Amino acid sequence: MLELIERINQQIACRLDLVGCMHPHELEEQATRHSGWRFVKFHGQVSHADSLAHIRQADIGLAILERVADYPTSSVTKLFEYMHAGIPFIASDFPAWRVATERGSPGIYVDPSSFDDIVSAALKLASDRELRRQMGELGKRYVETEFRWEQTSAAFLSLVNGLLHGECVLDAQLQ
Repeated sequence: MLELIERINQQIACRLDLVGCMHPHELEEQATRHSGWRFVKFHGQVSHADSLAHIRQADIGLAILERVADYPTSSVTKLFEYMHAGIPFIASDFPAWRVATERGSPGIYVDPSSFDDIVSAALKLASDRELRRQMGELGKRYVETEFRWEQTSAAFLSLVNGLLHGECVLDAQLQ
């Protein structure tokens, strides 16, 4: 990320807001010595509410993870937080992570091992306010239409009802 932000700043001025903690502690010391650190605003560990507030202030979200462990098959909550906030994102191109609407994609998916692809996607979004707006709207609309209480409540309430009455309910499907 430090190399990414440094490379982007060669063409477009921007800042990386970094939230969370670094483990081991030596990683933070190493990061602060990197020349790209001058473009970072490090917030450290914050509450979830504060994390969401930082997301709402962002222009672009990043969810770049390598093809290790279960990352390629997991569901990445961060993408849904970006979409809910109307923020376009750059994410690893894992099939399980792909979110698209009938009108396009709310983000750009990249090969996480290709630094050039990540830089290219970041520059594309950073330099095009209208594209960011369009992608942000697609994501926001996707979350608002696909994750509505009205759509999931029947299955959820059926499951809860079954549990309360000691019934085994296996056919309720929550999304």
